Amino acid sequence: MPEHETSRLILEAPRSGTVAETADYLVAIETCYRHLYVFHEWVDDIVDGEWRRWGPFPWLYPPSAADTVATTEPVLQLGSVQLRSPGFWEFLGALNPLETIRKYLVDRNERRKDSQWREELDAEKQRLDTERLRTQAVAERIDMLRKAGIPQSIIRRALAAHVLQPLGAMDRFQDANLIGGVLTDMPHLPIAPAPPYPAQERRRYKKGEKKAADWKL
Repeated sequence: MPEHETSRLILEAPRSGTVAETADYLVAIETCYRHLYVFHEWVDDIVDGEWRRWGPFPWLYPPSAADTVATTEPVLQLGSVQLRSPGFWEFLGALNPLETIRKYLVDRNERRKDSQWREELDAEKQRLDTERLRTQAVAERIDMLRKAGIPQSIIRRALAAHVLQPLGAMDRFQDANLIGGVLTDMPHLPIAPAPPYPAQERRRYKKGEKKAADWKL
């Protein structure tokens, strides 16, 4: 699937949040998407030799935070949402950033389910392990940068700004159960029941005695 072809990410919502929680969640995932989009674009341009858009020395200066607003296209869109318990959020956008978010949330969710991991690792080791998961989500892109001769210090700088920090901002929403698992498809929405029209009204309508617009709910 081409990078600019619309892809989708469906995140399970075990619970609905407050207005403030939901607003923070949506801002965090959009910000993460923008940073990851720019990171993937930067890597592709370095590998393809189209580095001039980033300045004369892109291998020395990875994209800045301002680039996340200036160059991100297509933007992240909300496809659909269901807030009943459990619900889901469907996000539409470019493939690579959504796939990175998906991979990280899936791997981290598996870690959270592992009681032995939680019990045996202290807070610092858990932090380092979680950071490793964020790096693994873009492992292929890191390898591409290394093969292109980008210094390790520059790779670390780009990762910190556009991968590690943005993905890390999603952790608190997963820990608060605003984000659950990653779904492969949207759950089937329940069909709304028919209005409780009296049997006599339905019979009159079938005979043409009353129009549907005249029904009183």
